[in-house]
Amino acid sequence: MYPRLLQIGNFSLPTYGFLVATGVLLGLLLCVRNSQRLGINPEDTWNLGIIVTLAGILGAKNFADRERLGLL
Repeated sequence: MYPRLLQIGNFSLPTYGFLVATGVLLGLLLCVRNSQRLGINPEDTWNLGIIVTLAGILGAKNFADRERLGLL
């Protein structure tokens, strides 16, 4: 697999990051579609999905920083 999917000047798009972002987006789309079938407001599902994704990213960053500093 190529480490960089796209390179334009100083900007490069890593393949792994692109694939992870695509997976998260597709997973959220599936959740929204299923919520519509179950009668749940799709907008609420989008909002919850965004909040959970951001919380996961911040939590992982916090954990990595604490581990790097030897606090865990």
